This record gives sequence, C-alpha cells and structure tokens, in this order.
Amino acid sequence: MAADSAPCKQNILTGEEARLDRFPIPFVHQSDGGSYVNTWGVIVARTPDGRWTNWSISRIMMIDDRHMTGLVLPGQHLGMIWREWEAIGEPMPYALFQGGDPGAAVVGGMTVPTEVDEGAYLGAVLGRPVDVVKCETNDLEVPASAEVVIEGYLSATRDAVEGPFAEFHGWALPETSPQPLFSIEAITYRDDPIWPLAAAGRPVDDSHVAPAAGISAEVVAVLQGAGLPITTAWLPLGAACFWTVITVPRNWRDVLPGMDAARFVHRIGEVLNGTRVGRLSPVVYVLDDDVDPANDSDLLWALATRVHPSLRQEQWHGPIMPWYPCFLEEELHNGWGAIVVHDALLPAVGSGRVPPATFDGVFPADVRAKVLAAESEQTGDTGSAEQTGDSGSAASS
Repeated sequence: MAADSAPCKQNILTGEEARLDRFPIPFVHQSDGGSYVNTWGVIVARTPDGRWTNWSISRIMMIDDRHMTGLVLPGQHLGMIWREWEAIGEPMPYALFQGGDPGAAVVGGMTVPTEVDEGAYLGAVLGRPVDVVKCETNDLEVPASAEVVIEGYLSATRDAVEGPFAEFHGWALPETSPQPLFSIEAITYRDDPIWPLAAAGRPVDDSHVAPAAGISAEVVAVLQGAGLPITTAWLPLGAACFWTVITVPRNWRDVLPGMDAARFVHRIGEVLNGTRVGRLSPVVYVLDDDVDPANDSDLLWALATRVHPSLRQEQWHGPIMPWYPCFLEEELHNGWGAIVVHDALLPAVGSGRVPPATFDGVFPADVRAKVLAAESEQTGDTGSAEQTGDSGSAASS
C-alpha cells in the first residue's frame, strides 16, 4: 500500500549530493576488499517488462562515494532479473533499502519461489499490505519504514571487481569476481538512521537463520507437492546451511505401499535435483522423524549411527552455487557439481528395527509408570505422570 509520506523521506539527497561519505560505511572483516555498504539490507529490482519485482539480500561493496559493486549471481533472483536487462543492453534501475520492518530482511534472505514478489509475500504473512513509498528517481517502491534508501542504476556489463569478503560459510576466502557497477542517483533517509550490519562468518549469525528458515520451508513444500510424505526439513545452522536434513513419518511405507527405502530416497533426490532450492545444500540426509533435525544432539547421534560410511548414498550432478569451499576449484569455476543424498532411514518395524536405548525405548511400561509416579510425588505435580512421555530422552521410538 503506497504511503503519502514516509520516515525515509525526511532527508532527500540527489545528484552530486547523494554521496556515501555522509554515512559511516563499515569495514567488516580485516581481509575484505573494501567497506561494505550492504550486508543486511534489501535490493529491489524489477524485470524490464514489469512482471516481477524482487527483494533480495546480496553483499555490496563501496568503490567510491558515488559507486558500488556487489554479487550478482546467475542462479539467484537478482541475477536472473539483471540478465534480462543485460540482454537488452540497458542499465537496471535498483533501490537498496536498509532497516525498517525486520520481516523485510528475513523475507529478502529467504528463497521465496521465482517470480513471487517478496513484498506481497511479506504482506500475506503480516496479514496486511506493506506500506511502501515510491523512489525519487525510478518507479520502484520501498517500505515506508526504511531507515536509508539508495537509488540508482546497475550497469548492463560486469566492469567492476568485487571482493573478497568473509562469508557465511565461516571462511575468509581471497576470492574476487567481475560484477556490475551500481551508480548512485539519490539517497533518502530518516533522521538519525540505524544502518543494520551482518558480520558474516563462522556460524551462527543472521546470515544463517533467515536462509535456513526459508529454504527449509520451501523444501517441505516442494517434496509434499510431489506427493511425498515428508514431516519436515531443516538446514542445521551449525553446519552453515551446507546440510539439508529431511525427516519422514514412521508410516511412510503405508503411504507408499510397495516402495522400499532406496526407491523412496531416490525419488526425494530426483525431486530436489529438479529444483533450484533442492540444490542449495551439497549434502542431504533423509531420516525417520523420531529425530528432531533442529536439535544438534539428536541429529549428531542419528547421523553417526544411521549413515553408512560408503553405501546408501546417491549423487545428483547439476548446477551449484559458487560459495561452497567444499567443492573443487574446477567445480566452482564451472558452477557444476554433485549433491549427495544419504539414505539414513531405519528398517521397517519387524524387519530389523531395534528400539532406541531411551526411557521410552527400553524400559517396560510398568517401570516407566512407577518412575513417573515417583517423580510426580516428589515434585508435587500430580499431572506429570499423565502428561510426561519420554523424560528427556534424545529420541523415542
């Protein structure tokens, strides 16, 4: 919903007045190639035909007071839109906004499906339209609550050198790459603006949380949309989002009669390999849902005891993102490599599955009842015996 006025319009700088030296642009890591204007702000871009407006987060480095450069990767939405402008040989209008509703940065850091507008998505989540205001020098709109807005054009050629920048994977790699040039036409900002910063690095920080939530949700939607019984998916934050852990219900064999574990996991890999979101993690594990993938203790125990060292895994070759140092240099250069899907499913009940050595798993029901009753009597909680299941067990059967 367009606003007539906005806090981010309290101060308006255009032309030669729109300079970055008015602001304390942070130098984030000692090994970075320069000061970084953007680490947690959102870039607004639109296709030349106006059909799709995208919000995304991508790092942007300061070159001088009127110019910047940043990562515009082909596999990301910003890169997809920029490629359409490149094809017609015209610079791409952009807006970069900092701050405002925290939901804007979270949505910008998620993997909302291609050609879905993040602004509309955020409005649906909030249950109300996002108040927006038109930019000064182009037709793009930004949240009215933004702290700072930078407007301009992104060149249709890769004439600048970006990087290096220590990244979310936890390494300060000495990498640079040719990237487009951001020119600055206007800067608007509220009085005493707050400029957010994500000092990306070894987990966990903001640059892990938002992508993990968004990617996990989309993986669930993709797999369930393909008719596969999926309980949940999660990208463990401590693994820098390099792993995707998928859990399936214990009755999946009833839902998919006649299908064995190998074929089930193959089908999961097949669906993931055919989607952009499914190739964002180099390693995928498929587990029974007696494990909570967001519980590191649960997860480490399950991976250590259920993943075969060399068998029950399948490689799916295809495009990869260039930020994974676990790949070979040649693979990163070509943007092509394998993701590995591990079948870590337990045998069916009655076909070799053993109970976990937990309170629920190996103690008889009458013993558990006595323990819970004694605990209830000791604590004075008369309802605990009925309400408590596995008292602190890592995983129940």
